[in-house]
Amino acid sequence: MKNIILILLFIKTFVFSNEITESSILQKYFKECDMYLNNNTFKSCYNFKAKGITASFAFIYGENVDTLNIKQRPNFYEDTRIPEQHRVKNIDYLYINMDKGHIQSDASNDYSEASLKETYALSNAVPMYPRTNRISYLHIEKRERELAKEFGTIKALTLVNYTTSKINDMFIPKDFIKVFFTQGYSECYKIPNDNNSYKIEQMKISCSEI
Repeated sequence: MKNIILILLFIKTFVFSNEITESSILQKYFKECDMYLNNNTFKSCYNFKAKGITASFAFIYGENVDTLNIKQRPNFYEDTRIPEQHRVKNIDYLYINMDKGHIQSDASNDYSEASLKETYALSNAVPMYPRTNRISYLHIEKRERELAKEFGTIKALTLVNYTTSKINDMFIPKDFIKVFFTQGYSECYKIPNDNNSYKIEQMKISCSEI
């Protein structure tokens, strides 16, 4: 029985990784966007009410990982594509004891000035508790780069689930779902935004839950 269960879980994961395509991602997770943000290196679904991203999708190329590793990081800046009343500003993060947490990783995009700068738009940041941003989320970002180098190219989907609590009109995320997949393989993670430090194995979930 145990072997049967393991086989079924494998089949579900295999089906997920083979059936999911960029078009199906956009259809399922980007259909209720207030704004569709089409960047050069990633696509994001922006929600006016949350003042933040609900979904983001990117291709991560192993050949770009660790090629340049630009040390100088840009400053976060307002995304002027978004109407001002729905736009996050740097002042919104003053004195709130929360980080501007990247949705799409800066470390996966530091192979060129242009790709790195895109990740510093405030539309690519949400309020993250410090330990979540600097420890738990960091583990998953590192795994993203490891998989890209291992497989050559991976697809990365990030989903943001929000609480009903707000700070400076920004809804605070409850957790983040990270899905990494390529032909015949997938890995999925849930990162709680609770200011606790989690090991990567504590955050791994079955892709059948997505």
